[in-house]
Amino acid sequence: MTSLSESLSQALSVWFQTPAFWLVIAVLFLGLEMVNRRLVLFLPIAIASLVVGLLGLPLPANWPQFSLMPESWMGVLAL
Repeated sequence: MTSLSESLSQALSVWFQTPAFWLVIAVLFLGLEMVNRRLVLFLPIAIASLVVGLLGLPLPANWPQFSLMPESWMGVLAL
């Protein structure tokens, strides 16, 4: 049974590292926020997951022809 739980945790760790997962979570929580407009419960989670998803997106700096550009969003934000 430990091999199944280990494989599930490895699969989850891979999904948590993909920007698409965080963008889907952001869209889902924004939808929940639009349904429940009176309470602002889901907006912080949506904004945080959107930021995490955008920070994980690759930039053209990772391509070899753009070697002078920063290699991540953190580099862009630092400029």
